[in-house]
Amino acid sequence: MKFSPRWLAAIAGIVLPAITLLPLGLLWLWQQGLFLEWLLVLACVGGAAWLMLVWLNRKHTAVLTDKPEVQPDPHWPDLNRAAWEKATAITEKLKLADYPLDDPQRLIELGQETITAVARHYHPKSKNAPLEIAIPYLLMIIELVSKDLRTLLDNIPFSHMLTIHDLMRGHGLASFASKCYDVYRLGALAINPVGAVLRELRDLSAHQALRYPADEIKTWLLRSYVKQVAYYAIELYSGALTLSDRPTAEYITQYSRTDLERRALPAEEPLRLLVVGQVKAGKSSLINALFGELRAMTDVLPLTAGITPYVLERDEAGRMIVLDSAGYAGPTADQGFDEAEAELLRSDLILLVCSATNAARHADRQLVNNINALFQRRPDLIAPPLLCVLTHVDQLRPLREWDPPYNIAQPQRPKEQAIRGAMEATAEDLGIDASDVIAVNPQPEQIYNIEEGVIPAILGKLDHAQRVQYLRCLRELKREDHWNRLREQAWKAGRILLDAGARMAAETMKKLGNETDRPAR
Repeated sequence: MKFSPRWLAAIAGIVLPAITLLPLGLLWLWQQGLFLEWLLVLACVGGAAWLMLVWLNRKHTAVLTDKPEVQPDPHWPDLNRAAWEKATAITEKLKLADYPLDDPQRLIELGQETITAVARHYHPKSKNAPLEIAIPYLLMIIELVSKDLRTLLDNIPFSHMLTIHDLMRGHGLASFASKCYDVYRLGALAINPVGAVLRELRDLSAHQALRYPADEIKTWLLRSYVKQVAYYAIELYSGALTLSDRPTAEYITQYSRTDLERRALPAEEPLRLLVVGQVKAGKSSLINALFGELRAMTDVLPLTAGITPYVLERDEAGRMIVLDSAGYAGPTADQGFDEAEAELLRSDLILLVCSATNAARHADRQLVNNINALFQRRPDLIAPPLLCVLTHVDQLRPLREWDPPYNIAQPQRPKEQAIRGAMEATAEDLGIDASDVIAVNPQPEQIYNIEEGVIPAILGKLDHAQRVQYLRCLRELKREDHWNRLREQAWKAGRILLDAGARMAAETMKKLGNETDRPAR
């Protein structure tokens, strides 16, 4: 964007006549004896304008409360959220005077401080935590930042025409214009002192009226800068980025492919619902009730060996894989937990089935404790939500009474009171919230509270379960991509070595041939 001298002369020819109108107009007012009246009108109009600015300032300040804020990713586990809290704590002590937006060096230092806080959170033992970055991921984060900057520039008119030289020259012109304006102010003070003083008072009042929202916007920009840097740093150091081109939402894990068997693969990874509980707690009966038909074998002895997958499709939640686990027996759940631990890490929601007629809750409580301990050791993961399904409530006293539906929220009848008491006792024994206990009767002839209780409870945990699902798929996608890249790199390196070896062998054979063909002396 260059202006030739002709363009500058044309612009000056338009602007200079307009500038001369001000002193000529003031001279005419003085000659006509209207100067004092003009000052009075100017004061009234200026005062009204100042009041308008104050009103707009208050209204604008109210609008500023709705400024968009950089938010943490809802899929982040507790480890990432803790890093976010540490990094964004920097914004609480920020002062605009310490980090002016026109000082790039101070902004770079602020960004480095934010990155260091995040890096030390993930690598507390490293002497130089910010350097604990794999180079491919660093290049990827640069690509993401560049994409965001391009999106920002797309909203600025003529940004595609600006060059770096234009920006540098524009900064110089702004500085030159500021100096010229200072000279103009001094000149106006000498030529027309009264008008100059009135103008200075007007500018001062306008500046005071607009200063607060301007400072708030600058502070918001500064804090948004810190949060955006923190967001990218957490994505980088937590391993949330993947080098694969496949979106995580479209990835289907290999074990879900196996569980789906010959069924057509869905467009996305199904939710995985793990059913656990003691022997004869009613797990298989619950699964049959969820499907509305016989799927799992039921008997007084446990018939389910290991993990058996069933595919359940619901309009509300889409396709789910229901995993029936072998029941655990005895005073502890250690054996059952050891067998189900791998599946727990591959599940998005857990249904713990307990019998209302079995007061031995020690094994169930131990299972809950083991699950909590497992995910406490893995802060990079999110523990799947847990619902307790209380079966055999029809066998509570009075034994011969079974006349659903029952008002469990406000129990009046003896059976209602017994069910409510069993639910509260189970919640206390397991150390979970009472709202996460659902009383059911899964028997085919007396099905109770499956569609009305269990399904709505599952849907209520859907958001939490989808967060777990996202991290699970991301973890599996990164693992699969890691091994695929290693195999690809090994294959390419092997080909290079084979090609180099073949060339060396050919050259050696050629040299030997030349030695053989050389005549003997």
